[in-house]
Amino acid sequence: MLKYQLVFLFVVLAITPSIAARVFFDYKIFYQPNGQPYIECITSFEGRTFVNTPNSDSTVCAEAELTIVVYRGLDVFSFRKVNVVGPSIKRGEQNDFMSVERFELPADLYRLEVSVLDVKDPKAKPESFTQLVNVQKAKGKKIYSSDIELVSAYRPTTETNAFSKSGVDLLPYVSNYYPVELNSMIFYIELYNADSILGPNVPFVIDAYIKNRNGNIELGNRKIKRMQAAPVIPFLHTFDISKLATGNYEIVVEVRDKENKELHSHALPFSRVGLFVVSEEALDKSFVAVFDRSDSLQKCIDMLIPIATTQEQNMIDYQLPSMDLRAQKSFFYSFWIRRDTVAPGLAWERYHEQVKVVDEMFGYNNRPGYKTDRGRVYLQYGKPKTRIVRNHDPDYWPFEIWHYYDLTATEHDRRFLFYDTSLGGDMILLHSDATKEVKNHNWKNLVRSRSYASSNDASSRNASQMSDPYSGDEIEDLWYNPH
Repeated sequence: MLKYQLVFLFVVLAITPSIAARVFFDYKIFYQPNGQPYIECITSFEGRTFVNTPNSDSTVCAEAELTIVVYRGLDVFSFRKVNVVGPSIKRGEQNDFMSVERFELPADLYRLEVSVLDVKDPKAKPESFTQLVNVQKAKGKKIYSSDIELVSAYRPTTETNAFSKSGVDLLPYVSNYYPVELNSMIFYIELYNADSILGPNVPFVIDAYIKNRNGNIELGNRKIKRMQAAPVIPFLHTFDISKLATGNYEIVVEVRDKENKELHSHALPFSRVGLFVVSEEALDKSFVAVFDRSDSLQKCIDMLIPIATTQEQNMIDYQLPSMDLRAQKSFFYSFWIRRDTVAPGLAWERYHEQVKVVDEMFGYNNRPGYKTDRGRVYLQYGKPKTRIVRNHDPDYWPFEIWHYYDLTATEHDRRFLFYDTSLGGDMILLHSDATKEVKNHNWKNLVRSRSYASSNDASSRNASQMSDPYSGDEIEDLWYNPH
C-alpha cells in the first residue's frame, strides 16, 4: 500500500518497488475570468530516484506514467493519463522533472487518486495515493483570489504551454520549506472581480509581506504596489529572504482600497526550520517523545549524515546545533517519516542497529564508526557482497576492496578501495567507480607502500583505471576479480 505524508498542500509520495522513487505532489486553485474554478495538479519527480535508459545519442532519460482520476462523490468526474519524459542528460547526471495538469471543476468536494509508475523500471508497479480537494465557488460580491503559488523560476512566454500564466512561464516550487541555500522566494497570485467591486480602472493597493510567528512583518520583506481594477490581476513578486532567520512564517497578500480598507487577504505558511512543520501533539505521540535532552538527540541526528541529502546535511551541520529541542525533534521526526511514513520509528531503530554495527567494525579511538569512510559507505549502500582485507602485506599500505553487485537500482558491479597510510587503524576512501564517489585514477600506485613503489617498475605501468583486468598485476586482479 502506498505511503504518503501531507503537510499544508504538500504531499510526499514514497514509492517502493525496486527503486525508492520519490514524487512531490501539490495542487493550487485558480479561476477563469467568468468565475469557473480550475485546479492545477503539480507533480515533481525526483530524477535521481528514477531509472534512466539510453537515448539514441549518448544521453539518457527517465520517464514516468502519471494517472490522475478525479472523483465527485462515487462517480469519476474527470480522468487523465500522461507519460512525463525527463530531460536528456549525460550518464551519471541527475535532473528532476515536472508535470502540470489542469482540471476545470465546479465548486464541490473532490477526491483525487494519483498514480505513478516508473516506465523505465521493469520491476516497478504503479502506486497510488488519495488527496481531497475542496473547490470553493467564486465570490461574486467580493474581491477574491487564487491560491498563492510558490515559484522556483520564471520567464516570458514565447509559446503557450502548461506552465504559462498571464504571459509568463512559471516553474512551480513544490514545497513549503526553504533551505538556507535559497536566498529568494518567488510567488504568484491572481486577484479576481476587482473591476466589479471597485469599478473599471479604479486604483487600489496590493500589500504583500512576510509575517513571522509573532505576527510581526519582517523588515525588508514587504511590497506595496498601486494597481488598477480589472477582471483578472496577476501579481508576481520576489522577496529577498537571505537574512530571514530559521523559523515559521507566512506570506500575506492584502487588497486595500484608497481609504486603506482591507477588501481581501490571503496567506500561505512556509518554514525556514526543517523539511516539515510538525505539531507538538504529533511529536508527543511519536517515537521522538523519548528524547528529553538536546545533547542526546543531537548525537542521534549526527548519525544520520551518511544517509542524509545535501540539504539535510547542511541543516545537521550548521543549523540544528543552535536550535531548541522541539526544532530538533521536528527535524528528526520529519527525516524518518520521509523515508517510512508507516513506521518511521522502526526505520530509525533498524538504522540505529546498523550504526552500532559500523561502530563495532570501524570505530577507533574516540571516533565513531559512522564518521569513518568505511562506516559511511556501509550505512549508505549496505553490506558489500565481497570484502577483501589486506592489513599486513609488505608491498602495500593496509587496504580493503569492497564489491557491490547491486549498489543501487541503476548501478551494478561497483567497487570501493580504502587504504591507510597512517597505520593508525582508520582507512580513507581512495577510489571508487560508483557515481558521485571519489575518483583517483592513480590508485594502483598510491596503494602500494613507499618501498615497493620506488623499487618496482610495474608500479608506474598504466596508472589509469582503464587497464587490462587480465594483465597479471595483483592489485588489478583484486579490483576487477574480487574473491
